[in-house]
Amino acid sequence: MNQTYMSLNKTEWWSSLDAYWKRFFKIKLRPNLDSDRQARDQYTPGEKELDQLFKLDHLDVTNCSVSSLAPLESLPLTSLTLSSLSSLKSLTGLENLDLAYLALKHCGNITDITLLESQKNLMRLELAGNGLGNLQSVGKLRELTSLVIAGEKVVDLKFIGELNKLEELVFSDLDVDLTPISALTQLKKIFIRNTKLPTFEKIGPLPSLTHLHFLNGITESLRGVEKFPSLIELVLHHCTTDDLNLVCELSILKTLDITSTGIKDLTALNASKSLAEIFIPEDNFSRDAILEFQAKHPKCKIYSERGRSFPFMKHKRYTVTKELNDLKPGMNVQFSSYQYNHYDSVGIYYFKTDNNREVRVDAFWQEDLNWKEHLTEN
Repeated sequence: MNQTYMSLNKTEWWSSLDAYWKRFFKIKLRPNLDSDRQARDQYTPGEKELDQLFKLDHLDVTNCSVSSLAPLESLPLTSLTLSSLSSLKSLTGLENLDLAYLALKHCGNITDITLLESQKNLMRLELAGNGLGNLQSVGKLRELTSLVIAGEKVVDLKFIGELNKLEELVFSDLDVDLTPISALTQLKKIFIRNTKLPTFEKIGPLPSLTHLHFLNGITESLRGVEKFPSLIELVLHHCTTDDLNLVCELSILKTLDITSTGIKDLTALNASKSLAEIFIPEDNFSRDAILEFQAKHPKCKIYSERGRSFPFMKHKRYTVTKELNDLKPGMNVQFSSYQYNHYDSVGIYYFKTDNNREVRVDAFWQEDLNWKEHLTEN
């Protein structure tokens, strides 16, 4: 790590800063100066305040007019975010830092990221919306465990095959062949959004993969998902597939999320023994279909796409522990029916009390119902 900050004359360092960096650091030290230009212009930090800057290990430089990273060379940073810096055209200065985390976002005038190769200890990297096409330098970062690439113009992912310590991968809004992912045998989590993947065969086998999120993507089928034997969470949002047969081959899968899909049949999951929770598109299934599934999977919790659980599926009795609409503490209730109003997206749950009186819970007022806070199963 660069140790120059320990012996640096901090006052001289401050004097060497341009007006944009001085403005940035003044607001960093005193956030109230952001809206008071006169006070900001009159303010000069003293030694004690400068000492605060030289103790920073993380810095978020966002939406300002700095054009050089040179002032950062003297700071003991291990984490750095550079975002929406339209005047920044070079990463010069980065080579004198020793970072564990770096985010480069929406810096459209950065075209060369070769200096990334200097970050030998970098563990987490985020590249988003910079318009970068050549990411070969990323392949030199052998300590990376987490990589995010979003909205870049990358045309070749072969470099990621060199990242054998990678455990988490996030791809969003890319138009590129994802096949090189298959080389990442230590990968545990994949999040893919707005990126085409015809089948999961393209990226398998991945023996260590535990979490797979595929959002707003085009996939012809789930073929290949069986090559992820360690998968415990599978999330499919706005995907074109409607076949769940291969999910049953995932012997330890705990969570399945098929909200915002066209899936209307759960019978393919009847053979699954491990499911602990499933999120379904509420409008695609009748109450009878849900009850039938629950009868075959009594230990599996079912949730709607709005995050509301269906505690009534087992038709068991509950004691109200916390007031919720018409439900009052101490009541003993049993679910009787559910009504969903498509026009205003209101879900109404009806319960009956011991004296056969009907009470209701209007989910419109409780979008994120946590039933465990209100009902205790008897």
